[in-house]
Amino acid sequence: MAEFKIPTYDKIECEWVVDTKYGRERGDLEYVASEFAHTGLIFPYNTKPKGSSDYQEHDHYFKGVIKAVIDHPDTFSIEGLEEYYSKQERELLHAIQQKMIEVRNEK
Repeated sequence: MAEFKIPTYDKIECEWVVDTKYGRERGDLEYVASEFAHTGLIFPYNTKPKGSSDYQEHDHYFKGVIKAVIDHPDTFSIEGLEEYYSKQERELLHAIQQKMIEVRNEK
């Protein structure tokens, strides 16, 4: 069995792979590089009204956060979690949220 000490692209499986102390990780480059560096790339957010749950939702990919704002434009929030996002990411999430609410209200 081949060892993947650094992130390597597997042309057969069409995904990135790396061996970590926890086992072999496979997926897109963002996830595999995060596992390789042991940073645990995470994007926390909320999609429930304040006070309704102690559970902090999160994703390991920014595209998952975009999906959450599209799915829950009325309750999506990163309030208090801004440090996890760049200015550009915050602005994009806000713009998507506003556009989703605007389009929904046009119906």
